[in-house]
Amino acid sequence: MIDRETGGLSLADGCLGVGTTPEGARAMGFAPAGPPGLLVREAADTRGRAVLVALRFVDRLVGIELRYAVRRPAEDVRGNPDWEMARKEFHDAILREWLASSVHDLLYAPPPQPGPLAWRFPWGGVRSDHDPRGACVELRYADGDQ
Repeated sequence: MIDRETGGLSLADGCLGVGTTPEGARAMGFAPAGPPGLLVREAADTRGRAVLVALRFVDRLVGIELRYAVRRPAEDVRGNPDWEMARKEFHDAILREWLASSVHDLLYAPPPQPGPLAWRFPWGGVRSDHDPRGACVELRYADGDQ
């Protein structure tokens, strides 16, 4: 769950947010992966759903990327656009659940769109997007109102 006020992300076994350090992330089981400043681990959200969490650091935590596990039909091949859009729609539904400011916003939200779904906050923003490499939910932490 994402805290609208602080940008904090709650997982089943702890919380992440603006104050998270690389050392604190490693203590939570995150491990280096890929380019410098990227730490990754598999986790569960507060409802027990499996999610791959990637943290990006550049002097401080600048972003969190979430990729939820969505069952791919056995006959699909990697990169199937229908499967990737299904994962994006799943991400969009989770974000609407977490970030809708009222029940009205949740009930009357526009239908899923192929483009980005985004919210802006004083601490940064949250975005669900699809690109040729896949679908993900990303929390971006920014100074001020970037």
